[in-house]
Amino acid sequence: MNSKEVMDIFQNTLNIQGKPVYMVFYERMKKAISDKEIREIDPFQLMLNILSLDIFFFIISPMYFMITGLSIEEQKKAERDRAEEVFSFVWESIRLRKEE
Repeated sequence: MNSKEVMDIFQNTLNIQGKPVYMVFYERMKKAISDKEIREIDPFQLMLNILSLDIFFFIISPMYFMITGLSIEEQKKAERDRAEEVFSFVWESIRLRKEE
């Protein structure tokens, strides 16, 4: 499979109501910025940051779990904790602060 075929798969499956996920995300971020719900931020960079935080965990976690010897239950807890940490980290980076 070449890169064009992979991109075609993504373009055909990553849609919300017929729109590419990124466009839905972009429009929602721009609206949130204009409505003063979040601070000014480039939606593309925000999406890259979120993807990086999520993807890195799933790439490194098998090795991390093997090295640490965590049980399946502990691994599941680590996954839940990670989801909460990513949300908190992202929210703290985009929320409006009183001084803004």
